[in-house]
Amino acid sequence: MLIGPAVFGQTDTLNSLNSKGKKTGVWKVFLNEKADPVTKVKDAYFYGFELWDEGELVFAFVKHNWKKYKLAFDRQLPTKGNPIPLTGTFQWSDKNGRLWIEEAFENGNPLYIKTFSTSLFLPGNNTSLLEYIDFSRKYNNTQGTFYYEEHVQNSDKVESYWFRKGLKGWRLYRIEI
Repeated sequence: MLIGPAVFGQTDTLNSLNSKGKKTGVWKVFLNEKADPVTKVKDAYFYGFELWDEGELVFAFVKHNWKKYKLAFDRQLPTKGNPIPLTGTFQWSDKNGRLWIEEAFENGNPLYIKTFSTSLFLPGNNTSLLEYIDFSRKYNNTQGTFYYEEHVQNSDKVESYWFRKGLKGWRLYRIEI
């Protein structure tokens, strides 16, 4: 998954450590052309933001190891080595052109992530939505929280969750209706 000062809140905690030397607050990370984390600015096209809670990772950019999927980005890539805030939409499609994952970002923050089923049982090049993560929706307006939907394949059933900190730590908690 994927988040920044506008999504997480205040920027005064950018790249901060707590009294025990553990990461806390918003941390800036450099990203390559696929939004994968990189360690060196010279390898970066973008930057984005991760969130830590007293040493516990809440949100991070992850490496996309999807070699069999084709990547499309809806913007022109910036200059390598001169990273800018990640803004735009990435789409990964299978060899038949069926959409598999879509990730949208603005100013280094995720807006949403959608994953799709590319099941052989779906007719033609159709896909069906499996997961939807909406980073603009917050649980009690709390930093780092987001709304998550899981769509059950071959059904109209949708399970809804909040990603938030609770008694069992940062994780998905089902929304009971």
